[in-house]
Amino acid sequence: MEDYKSKGNLLKLTILAFSCTCITGVAVTLPFLLKGPVAKYFNSDIGTAGGVFSCFMFGMMINELLNGYFVKYVKVRMEIFIAGVVFALCVASMFFTTNIYVFAVELFVIGLCFGVIVHIPNTLIMHSFSKKDRSSRLNLLDFFFSLGSFVYPFIVGAMLLSQCSFMSIYATVLIIIVFIFVMASITKLPDLDSASSHDENTGEIKFSKWNINVFLVFVVLILYFLSYVSFTYWIVDYLTEVLNIDAIAANSGYSLFWIFYGIGCFISIFAVRFIKVGKYILYSLIVSFIAYIVLCFSANATMMYIFISLLGLGCATVYSSSLSFGTLQVKHPSPRLMSLYIFGTGMATWLAEVISSWLQAAYGIKFIIIIATILMILAAILQFIVVLNQKKPELLQ
Repeated sequence: MEDYKSKGNLLKLTILAFSCTCITGVAVTLPFLLKGPVAKYFNSDIGTAGGVFSCFMFGMMINELLNGYFVKYVKVRMEIFIAGVVFALCVASMFFTTNIYVFAVELFVIGLCFGVIVHIPNTLIMHSFSKKDRSSRLNLLDFFFSLGSFVYPFIVGAMLLSQCSFMSIYATVLIIIVFIFVMASITKLPDLDSASSHDENTGEIKFSKWNINVFLVFVVLILYFLSYVSFTYWIVDYLTEVLNIDAIAANSGYSLFWIFYGIGCFISIFAVRFIKVGKYILYSLIVSFIAYIVLCFSANATMMYIFISLLGLGCATVYSSSLSFGTLQVKHPSPRLMSLYIFGTGMATWLAEVISSWLQAAYGIKFIIIIATILMILAAILQFIVVLNQKKPELLQ
């Protein structure tokens, strides 16, 4: 057994992975919270500020894909240190930035850093654990992502009320970066480009070829993200415009989704130990589909709140469980496979925001829920096909 798989080291490695995922949840949340303060600081309109923040997601998407290749040349610990130092330099430069387009470049570079940080923990878990342990820990990763996304808005709100600048808010993230540096320094990390992938006879690195199920899981993830991101992007507006709910109550509905998403992630940690992960994903997609159907016909806030919560539970496990499930379709998954899945979800997130905005302008908000429902149905059908294919080995060659 390799040294990095000793019990004590695996614990430190897991803490490192959780910390990286938590800080990613924080970073992804900040653009939603800081568009207004940034627009005010640069004397710009909020639409321009929103476009500038899209540079962060674009940079993140690029490195989500490319980091699967970078790990061939740069060790994990060095990647973490480089990403952290570059992030710190970008934050420091924000205090001297007076042009919003220079700020856009800084956000793009920060996005590149977090493209690395979001890829590393998933790949570490993929190489360090197998089967049920892998699925359980990947779901716990998603829980920490939702934890960062849920907790940090309260910190940001308190800082904004205290008249803190958006640059100071970004600077607070460095506290978590320092903790990640410490954990990376004391943890023995695997070579992600060769861990668990040596040919038993020749000793050479030999990753498994991708089969049809690998690509079907990729499409399931794309459909799922297009569906749930489109819904969450517009749910507050739907509650206020269609059901005439006040803004505070509408935001509570949005919070309910993420609260139950976190609860669902926690439940999944244990559920995947007793239910085959492929079937658990299928059941979750079916629950999400049922929640959507009822949401389409809900005429009051109470029904909406109940089934928004149910949708959060249904959506909770799909992402992390699919990352595990997809990599379990081959014997020796490569870092490029994890990069493909993470890049696909980032791309789908961006597309969901763009396409749903167009649909809202052309057909109205309620049409978005209809499209989201159809996409979730298609994801469930494809997942059912993947589960069936597992029983036909000839399709997995």
